[in-house]
Amino acid sequence: MTKPHIAFICFVCIWLGAAIGANLIAAPAKFTVTALNTADLVSVGRVQFTYVGYMELVMGGLATACILIATKPRGLGYGVTIAAFIAAILIVLAQRFYIHPALISEPSAFLHRTYVSLEIIKVAALAVVLLFLARACS
Repeated sequence: MTKPHIAFICFVCIWLGAAIGANLIAAPAKFTVTALNTADLVSVGRVQFTYVGYMELVMGGLATACILIATKPRGLGYGVTIAAFIAAILIVLAQRFYIHPALISEPSAFLHRTYVSLEIIKVAALAVVLLFLARACS
């Protein structure tokens, strides 16, 4: 395994951990706070998702750069890994540049469900990337 592959794994691990921690744990947890009203919680959520979105773009970009300069192994596992990674990249781009701005301008239950559904798919895709890479390392 080359240094770009190791860096790729590190960036994907950071991205996956942040997506789980910030988007799937912290975001719903903040709505259990009784000291803040819903408007304040939504305001905090907007800022949270903006900053998490920046981090995801950076991690995705760095991971993409690493995989572009890494040597390319062959086989089904590599193809699945790249397909899952591309899916995660496309999802974060859709979330960041389409769904998140739409939610800010006009919140809707449909957009929230879409965002959460894509978040779960993105987390699963990143987990697939790491599982296939772990399998390739063993």
